[in-house]
Amino acid sequence: MVTFQEDIDWYGSAIEARLYAEDPRNDFLPATGTLIAYEPNSEVEARWDSGVEEGSVIGTEFDPMIAKVICYGENRLEAANKLSMALEAFSYWRSCYEPRFFSFYFTFRSLLKWLNYNELYRKS
Repeated sequence: MVTFQEDIDWYGSAIEARLYAEDPRNDFLPATGTLIAYEPNSEVEARWDSGVEEGSVIGTEFDPMIAKVICYGENRLEAANKLSMALEAFSYWRSCYEPRFFSFYFTFRSLLKWLNYNELYRKS
């Protein structure tokens, strides 16, 4: 059966974000360590595809992707807003052992601040 573009109905929009264990201070190289907390936001309607949980070790043997988060909305703006809310409340703690031990707390808002700061820094 042949389907034409005009025969396809529009049923809203979906948008996806991919979360990686990468170190923005080190050219986004994979950041190894153990996830000592992993809390996807269950209050927002979102699909969380992930192969990690608390205690998972992020090593160098595989791609450092932690999760894919997919949100659906009646339109693109609604989908983007849901994704933003899902990521805003998502947090994880990672304990990194190389080159020295430290804990790193991440939220979507802190990443946006970091990206904005670095963009301003690059322009100066």
